[in-house]
Order: sequence, then structure tokens, then C-alpha cells
Amino acid sequence: MGYRDNYQAWLRDFAADEQAMAELKAIEGDEKEIEDRFYRNLSFGTAGMRGVLAMGMNRMNVYTVRRATQGLSDFLSANEESKRRGVVIAYDSRRMSREFAEETALVLCANGVHVFLFDALRPVPILSYAVRHLHAAAGVVITASHNPPQYNGYKVYAEDGAQISPEVAAEVTAKIDALSFTAARRMEREAAMESGLLQIIGNKEVDDDYIAQVKTLSIHPDIVRVGEDGKDVNVAAVRALRSDAYILPNEAPRKVYQIENAGSMNASAQNAMLKLLEDGPPYAAFLLLAESDGDLLPTVRSRCETLRLDRLAGEAPDPALVEQSRTLAGLLLTGGELERMEYCVGLEKLDREGLAALLDQTVERLREGLLTSPDRKRALALTEHVKALRSALDFNVGPGHIAGWLCAGSMPGNPNKTR
Repeated sequence: MGYRDNYQAWLRDFAADEQAMAELKAIEGDEKEIEDRFYRNLSFGTAGMRGVLAMGMNRMNVYTVRRATQGLSDFLSANEESKRRGVVIAYDSRRMSREFAEETALVLCANGVHVFLFDALRPVPILSYAVRHLHAAAGVVITASHNPPQYNGYKVYAEDGAQISPEVAAEVTAKIDALSFTAARRMEREAAMESGLLQIIGNKEVDDDYIAQVKTLSIHPDIVRVGEDGKDVNVAAVRALRSDAYILPNEAPRKVYQIENAGSMNASAQNAMLKLLEDGPPYAAFLLLAESDGDLLPTVRSRCETLRLDRLAGEAPDPALVEQSRTLAGLLLTGGELERMEYCVGLEKLDREGLAALLDQTVERLREGLLTSPDRKRALALTEHVKALRSALDFNVGPGHIAGWLCAGSMPGNPNKTR
């Protein structure tokens, strides 16, 4: 059939579609446009098919999408297991993407193929992950990638989440080419939902797991995570790290080593780490992550810059600790000297981590006092003083000394002296 015959066939076959008829009749006197739309079928390959949005067999429209999906259904129907495992469908924000995705789903359902249809637009990587995560037989994403806005596309992915191979593309193409544009079977959405063939998916089924997986991956070859498997970082692990550190960076000017649970390293492992910190290559940076800097040897801490991370929003502190910090802040602001000294003596029993947590919370209570204290200047000075004592903990000053300074007010600049 020539392009004119194809054009007339569409006018005849889709006469009930008023919108399609209006568009097709509008080009009736434009021979060049008719030829371009009807001289061939929109080609299908390893990247699926893509084309300008318009009516015609060489265009992206609901009829070319249905025909392609019927061909894909016929290919999958050769294996009942593939129909049961189903097809994941995603789409982007282009014009007609959502509509094409739903048409794809309803044709597949009409052929007995289970469908996982995303509830909103998703990028291609999530579609690829979803195919593997849900153990689907295939995936379809409606997108034209980098093409101009007047385009849209239809991409098919294999069970491994990658684009289909040339061999599979040839088989699917043969199935499509054997079909007319009126051959596609289609199920109504309500019936597809009631039958259980159409399943709407979103965060719970895919996204949350996808994000969790992404977080476990290094985004750069020069970022190395050590100990993220939960195992202790022992001497052997530090020695392996040392060997890797002396290999030049792949891309960046530096290599970064993130050492999880560094505080759980025993003394031997920390001493091995100390040597690397002292004489490691200049392009290597080491991040030692620990619940408390007190878990690290003083010699290791002395070779590091301490970066203290604030509590995550929504992570509530221990209520008992908050109450204790409120008592200490009150004594510092308005308590008598003897009362304050009696309380601070008890702080000598705290370990470094416990005292650090108390001082952090006390700073928060003093900051709150800036809004309510009649002597705001004093409250501000006390806040800075307690912050200085907290910083001193990071420079090998023992908890006993900190408690003593709180009791006696002997640290330079202590506002208790000027009360």
C-alpha cells in the first residue's frame, strides 16, 4: 500500500475518533505532510520507538502505542511465567506521556499480562531498578529523552533493567509488523483494577528501596568507605587501607576515606591508623566517624580536626539529660556559689561522652535563657563560657578539670567571677 492508501485507511478505521478525524482532515490538501506521516511505520529498535506527536503511522499517538504494546504482549505471551511476572511502566512529564503509559497498561492487561504502573512520573533509572526489584519480565517507559518537546517515545527494557538486545528487538518488531493498527486488544481501567492485573505502585513498593540502595553506593571512585559492612576495622583492614591510600586518585585531586565506627577500633588498629595519619600521602583525607571523640586514643585525636555534628532534626534528646542541663543552666545563671559547687563536684563522675552531652544541652538551655533572663549580657557570656568548656573536652582536657572549672570559675573569661 502507498502512503495515500494508508492515509485513507486511517480515515476509515478511526472515523469514530473525532479528534483524530479533525487532525487528519486538516492535512487533506498537504501532500507532503500526508506522505511524511504515512509512507512508513514508526520504526522500533533496541531503544524502542520515538517520533513527533501527531496522527499517522509514522507518528507517536495512541494507535501506534497500542499496536506496539500488542506486539510486546504477543512476544511475552509465549511464556506464561513472563505474563505472571508482568511489566513495569513509568513515564516522564512530556505531553501525552501519562496517557500513553495508561494505554500501554490497559493493552497489556487485556492480554493477561500483569502490570505495575507508577502513580506519578519517574525517571528512567527508577524504572530500570523497579524491573529488577519487582522481578518483572520487562519494563516500558514513555519518554523521548533529549528530543525536542514535540516528540515522545516508547522504550522497552528487559528483565535485567537494561534496554532490550538487538535479537529481542527484532522479535518484538516482527510481532508488531504482523499487526494492523486496529488489532490491539484493550481493557477498561476499572476492569483491569478489579481483575488484579493492574497494580499502581509508588514509594512503598519501589522508591524507598531505591533511595536506600543509592545511599549505600559510593558516588565517586576516589571516595572509599571502610567498615560500612558493620565489621570492626582491625589492623588488617587499616593495612589494606594504607596500601590503597598510596595509589594515586582516579579522577579527583584527592582521595577521601570514610571510616565507619572508628570508635570501635581497638588500640592496635588505632595505632596502625595513627601511622597513616602521620605519614600518609598528602592527597589522602581520612574521616574517622565515632559516636564520641573519647572513643579514640588521645594520640589519634591530636592528629585530627574534630568536627561535631549537630543532632538531626526530629531526634529528641534524652529527657533526663534535658532536665539535668536545665538544672545546671539555672545554677549558672542564678544559683549561689556553694550550691553551684556542690552540684558541679558530682559532674566529675561523668565520662567524657556523658559530660560532652550535658554541656551541649546546657548551651541549648542557656540560649533559651537569652530570651527570658533579665540579665541577657550575663546569659550570653555564660553561653560562650560553657561552649569554651565543651571545646576544651576535644583537646584532651579531662572531665574532672571541666567540672572543676565549672565549680571554681577559674577558666579565663568566666562570667561567674564578675557576678
